[in-house]
Amino acid sequence: MSDSDSDSQTDITHLTEPQQESLQQFIAVTGQELDEAIPLLRRSEWNVQIAISKFFDGEAAIPEPVASDAYIPPPQQARRQENLMRNLSTSSASSRRSSVDVAPRIVPQSNSQRSFRPPLLFRIVFAPVRLVFSFGAFLFRPVFYLFPFLSWVLPGLGPTRPVRRLLGPQEAAVNVKRQLKADYDTRGFPFLEEGYAQAQDRAKKDVKFLLVILYSPEHDHTDAFLRETLFSDEVVSYLKDKTNNTISWVGDVQEPEAYQVAASLDCTKFPSSALLSLVPQSSTTKLRVVSRISGPCTASSYTAHLQASMGSYSEALETVRSTRAAQSAERNYREEQNAAYERSLEIDRERVRLRREAEESERALEKASEEEAQSHAKRVVQKRQWRRWRASNLLPEPAQGEKEVVRVSVRTPWGERLVRRFDVHACMEEVYAFVDCKRTMDEQEKEEKGSEKPAEKPEGYKHEFGFVLVSPLPRMVYEADEAVTIKAKVGRAGNLIVEALDDDEEWMIT
Repeated sequence: MSDSDSDSQTDITHLTEPQQESLQQFIAVTGQELDEAIPLLRRSEWNVQIAISKFFDGEAAIPEPVASDAYIPPPQQARRQENLMRNLSTSSASSRRSSVDVAPRIVPQSNSQRSFRPPLLFRIVFAPVRLVFSFGAFLFRPVFYLFPFLSWVLPGLGPTRPVRRLLGPQEAAVNVKRQLKADYDTRGFPFLEEGYAQAQDRAKKDVKFLLVILYSPEHDHTDAFLRETLFSDEVVSYLKDKTNNTISWVGDVQEPEAYQVAASLDCTKFPSSALLSLVPQSSTTKLRVVSRISGPCTASSYTAHLQASMGSYSEALETVRSTRAAQSAERNYREEQNAAYERSLEIDRERVRLRREAEESERALEKASEEEAQSHAKRVVQKRQWRRWRASNLLPEPAQGEKEVVRVSVRTPWGERLVRRFDVHACMEEVYAFVDCKRTMDEQEKEEKGSEKPAEKPEGYKHEFGFVLVSPLPRMVYEADEAVTIKAKVGRAGNLIVEALDDDEEWMIT
């Protein structure tokens, strides 16, 4: 190559801005010089992914595209990339896959792991047959060891192989971690102790890359890959870096779940790594395979390939994370608004309830007051009726000159002195009735005779006197007893005083 050609290739002033960006990204990943990087990018039509794959894999089986000075960026959906360290004999244009293959969600079926257990009655009935069969198998076991071909004729009597217990997804992940930590120095490798389906769910939820690492213990390159590449300080530090937003899931293909994952991801060469990510251009709910690493490789090339693959999708994932954060903030703000509205509504409901209770209580008090007033008015009417009836039924006062009489003098609270003669056989209730009905009798005397009908005793009314009669000295209370005569209590004559029992003196109402 002449000096003029070399100067023209290293001169980047004639490159367009997208070409200069591709050149800087390629040099940052591979560390090549300008005079070597520009021709390789031209042969790759300025596609950084293809140029990086050619740098690591070689260009023997990759046809060179016709270089053109005018750069036309390929469409995003039509980009193709080569798998790192892929076998060159199987790498051809017809066998290339798209870099965004959908990664299906694998959920192992637990029903297939359950062994059939016959009913208890069936086992009891066939227990003797089972014992005879087991004893015969024990006796003929040496014969099967000497003549192995007999096990094909009588497989039930031959030596049985131990059946490996099938583990669940989480148990299998924990078991893989335990085995690898026992055999290798993992240097704090960030194992994910979950099943593949749970790892996918976590990657979707947190919008992170999911690095799926599948290995086979029986493969020749497995030990070197795990010891020198996967568990190297460079790879472990890169995967543990939280800024890379990567979670790692390691699976042993001898386990059912890892085997199904390998089949779904079309992994035919081990050890195999697949980088899964959300691709916003196609879907934000399904993970897709954006990069593959098959076979053995060095730690530096492994890390460089991951960096190059993640760099193409980091910006898009950051946009998804920002969008989800904005949606979450908006949802939280909406929930806070709804909660504030519910609290305000609850306060308003409480106010309405208290106001309704106050109104109901006020109505109840008004109703009780009205009922009490009606009851009081009815009681006053009944008391007046009873007094008129009792006044007309008082025993007549004995005439002057009769000896079998008791003279009683009563002083009322309004200052009036009432004097009357009673028959010696009259009871104390007669004196109470006379005092209680005195004003009623005075009113009846002022009215014309025959102007009113004779009063009747009110039904359902029991009269209670609102006063008591007491003697002045010594003070003694005389109850309104119908069984005790006046003479027995007072004697032939007596002076009594009226004492009201209540302040309002209802007994004086007429």
